[in-house]
Amino acid sequence: MKVGLFFGTFNPLHNGHIGICKKLFEKKIVDEIWLVISPLSPHKKSEQIVDEFLRLDMIKEAIEQFLYIKVLDIEFKMKKPNFTFLTLKEIKKQFPSNNYSIIMGEDNFLKIDTWKNSSFIKSNFKIISYPRSSKSVDDVLDNFYDISSTEIRRLVKNKSDISRYVPKEVNRFIKERNLYI
Repeated sequence: MKVGLFFGTFNPLHNGHIGICKKLFEKKIVDEIWLVISPLSPHKKSEQIVDEFLRLDMIKEAIEQFLYIKVLDIEFKMKKPNFTFLTLKEIKKQFPSNNYSIIMGEDNFLKIDTWKNSSFIKSNFKIISYPRSSKSVDDVLDNFYDISSTEIRRLVKNKSDISRYVPKEVNRFIKERNLYI
């Protein structure tokens, strides 16, 4: 099975994430997408990140309707901060029969050489990069999603409506639990 591994803090999950998953599945680039929740990214130390178990529950509610999207909490049990190459080794160990690709934004792709053990990642995994600006749209992911989790958190803090940017389940989850205020 072709599995796309989509790493992120998903703080929160938004329609851009879902749109990327849909596009990759519809174009038959992957059979499944596994959202790999990072409890703490080594590149996002200063951000306030909602508890990983809350994010896990929020994602489970939001993806329930998509049979081809799964969520993986494998990094919850690993040493923090999580380094992608270690997570990849663990995923291959636990699920050896799949063919894996990594889904990442072009901003991360452009700085992948700064990642710990990036040569292992690049030599063992296909990388699917999606655009982070409307100027860099490629033919695989020809949609640009003009939203970020950072912007959503800012909108919530300012008591602005986020319903057009996040799945309805995420919007409800954030409101019910007073997240990001």
